[in-house]
Amino acid sequence: MLCGYCGVMVGLECCCPLAPMRSDPRVREAAARGDLGTVLRQVRANTTPRLTQKDLATITGLSQGSISRLESGRHLLLSDARKLRRALEGLGLSPSDPAPVVEVPRPSREAAPVAPLGVDQTSWEIGGAMRALSTVLEYGPTRRQVMSLAGAAAVGQVTQWALAEDPPAHATEAQEPGGDALVRRLADSVNHLRMADAQGGASPALRALGQTQLEFLHQLLRNGGHGATQQRQLLRVTAELAGQMGWMAVDAGEDRAPHMLLAALRTAHAADDPILGAGIISYLAVHAYSQGQGREAALMASTALHRLGTQAPPAVRCMLLIRQARGHAVAGQERQARTALEEAFTVFDPQAPAPRWLYWVDTGELHGQAGSALYELGHAEEALGHAERAVVGYRPECVRNQASAQLRAARSLVGMGEVDQACVRAHQALDQVEELNSVRTTGQVGTLLEDLAPYADRPGVVEIGERVVPILGSQEVARVLA
Repeated sequence: MLCGYCGVMVGLECCCPLAPMRSDPRVREAAARGDLGTVLRQVRANTTPRLTQKDLATITGLSQGSISRLESGRHLLLSDARKLRRALEGLGLSPSDPAPVVEVPRPSREAAPVAPLGVDQTSWEIGGAMRALSTVLEYGPTRRQVMSLAGAAAVGQVTQWALAEDPPAHATEAQEPGGDALVRRLADSVNHLRMADAQGGASPALRALGQTQLEFLHQLLRNGGHGATQQRQLLRVTAELAGQMGWMAVDAGEDRAPHMLLAALRTAHAADDPILGAGIISYLAVHAYSQGQGREAALMASTALHRLGTQAPPAVRCMLLIRQARGHAVAGQERQARTALEEAFTVFDPQAPAPRWLYWVDTGELHGQAGSALYELGHAEEALGHAERAVVGYRPECVRNQASAQLRAARSLVGMGEVDQACVRAHQALDQVEELNSVRTTGQVGTLLEDLAPYADRPGVVEIGERVVPILGSQEVARVLA
């Protein structure tokens, strides 16, 4: 990491005014929670010579106006994770500093003590899966626990999954009466939840329904009395539901998202389903690159690909390759991103069978993710071409994905200087966004509005600003377009 002030590798010979601030506990703690406003205030108040807002704009890559709003508290949150990471790295800091210790929450009277996730090999057995599910069902993660699964720590968990011993094989035994029917009904309920999420987003009501179903499955497994085959089937359904709940937590911006996904990963391993495990890791990768952790996301996807080897169906391999490409793009690694995208297009086969939970890997998703990666890399015109194909390629039920593709197209048009056309696309996207409950999609609307801010006096942009007030809030819209 190079110091944004003097250009010297941080930790070696850097002796500029920023150097003492990097060891200040207040600054490191604020950086760890992504509180850039506090970092800037501390830096400005305690550096000698005192840095100006113009100096900080140069160091962080942000505009002087953004520096002013963050420092004054008028801009409480930098919503673009990539910009946040770059700004902190320019200061010689990281959103993952310091690395906190995992704390075990106090159990309720009814619950047995719960071990922290991933402390030993036994956590990848059935008992470990049950303990992990107990953790995410009964407790909200603390801030330290949330930070403990950032970046390299999450990669370490994925590596453990790849190296964990396979569950012991069991001879097939006769099914208990009604056992198959029960598993089918449970699996169908998970699929209904999945499709409701695709159409309307991760609403609080939908997440509450999923929570209830997951608690039922968890209790069913804890009660025991199942044959080995049925137990494994129940574990697989539980892993699918926990993975879906983890994804909905990502979409809703919940802190427990990585914890839920790692509990799902353990459950998939206990069910002896590495392909489902790889699907869960793809959600972890999305969470990582959405936080600006591109290299970590790419490494997770690559690890899953190596773990599956020739086991990976074409759709699963394609899914992991586009996650890898997105991670490389966020990290600014264009050659690696393009290589992964080319391979994803090569292996994609719409006629090949795929797991039911992978319904969303289609032509639209492939082009949509390619467009996002190329936009991250600064190729707006290429990104627009892919976004156009994504809009018509997504299935009708994938409303959230269609809205995201329209928003990507609008951002690409802004990048090309076609502001009026971008506003037309923005209206088309908002027709769908208004029906969704998705924090991630709302964040994309906010990012588009920031892109349009330099053109705030244009009638089309004024209309967009008025229309997004119910989505973003009047204060946020006023702040962005000020």
